[in-house]
Amino acid sequence: MHRAVSHQSIQGRADHFSAAGSDWQAMTCRTCPQRRMYGADEATALVASQLALEPDLAEEATISARLAICSACPSLTADHTCLHCGCFVQFRASLPDKFCPHPAGDRWQRV
Repeated sequence: MHRAVSHQSIQGRADHFSAAGSDWQAMTCRTCPQRRMYGADEATALVASQLALEPDLAEEATISARLAICSACPSLTADHTCLHCGCFVQFRASLPDKFCPHPAGDRWQRV
């Protein structure tokens, strides 16, 4: 059984990933044609709005474990974006059927 992830929970993870409490993080989705930069609050709101549309979310423990792996990965850029897929890691880690896109293999397999 999967449970919904609250906006407060997402915000807590965003706070964890923001560098030195900075309110602004350079975030560009590599698949976005706009090549925008997003502030941490704006990215959190985007992730929350998209997760609200998802019918099935991963368990909180799974999300936390995945994000811990991402935070230690050298392919994490701007504290929020995966260099391999261009996703906000908070979004990708919250979806139960997603995997880590690292070219050397799925780093989430043990989660």
